[in-house]
Amino acid sequence: MKKLLTLPVLFIVLQTHAQSVWKQSLHYDIHITFHPAEKSADASMKLRYLNHSPDTLTYIWFNVWPNAFRNDRTQYTDQLLENGDTRFYFSNKEQKGYLNRLDFRVNGSLARIEDHPQFMDVVKCILPKPLLPGDSITIVSSFHLRLPFNFNGYGYGVHHVEVRNWYPEPAVYDSKGWHPMTFLVQGGAYHEAADYEVDMEAPPTYKIATGALADTISRSAVINHYHFSIKNANSFSWIADTKFTVKTDTLQLDGRQITIQYFYFTPPPFNDFNKI
Repeated sequence: MKKLLTLPVLFIVLQTHAQSVWKQSLHYDIHITFHPAEKSADASMKLRYLNHSPDTLTYIWFNVWPNAFRNDRTQYTDQLLENGDTRFYFSNKEQKGYLNRLDFRVNGSLARIEDHPQFMDVVKCILPKPLLPGDSITIVSSFHLRLPFNFNGYGYGVHHVEVRNWYPEPAVYDSKGWHPMTFLVQGGAYHEAADYEVDMEAPPTYKIATGALADTISRSAVINHYHFSIKNANSFSWIADTKFTVKTDTLQLDGRQITIQYFYFTPPPFNDFNKI
């Protein structure tokens, strides 16, 4: 009798566990205009958020991680100081960065925004109507991005920028609830995987490298237009540089032809090394 009962009970437990596994579905449409001379960018975002959870949501926490670079009173700054790195703490206003001008609208209705009680780089978007299980909403917002100096792999340098975690991103919502997280150099980040369609405008002097090939590129004497598409990615990051050399080739893999792009810096002639 014990053997007969063990298998059905085990099956029920496994089946219940399988049914509890879910993740939210996100799809971004982003348009960004990069202004390297101002070390900034202006962007608009349309996010489709599908609630696969069994819970009704009345708000969404958003990570706005560029605000970790707003001043010297963030957890990012505290962590650097604990590590003995004082560069950002003593940096000037020009070397700070932020994200502002948010105006969340949910299905066309203006949403209220509340600050996180502890983290400067997290905000709460109060939904005008509850989001039921299985339903989706569309969230749109424009925003302005001011890049900090690149102390730790994010920001501007001399004719070079590295841009990560730069747009408003919903915190992960899983079986344990919301996970709003402040930005830290150490500790990693907890992302909700998403699909991305990104249109970018940038001066022709800069070459753009991302985790995806540009589907289309239109060029002019004033500005280049790029379109990037990527599926089921943790985030969308990009690097821009005026000195990149780009090579393109193809690779045959499992009967498929894959296009590969290689971005690199061309070393100067040997006689020019003393001029660097």
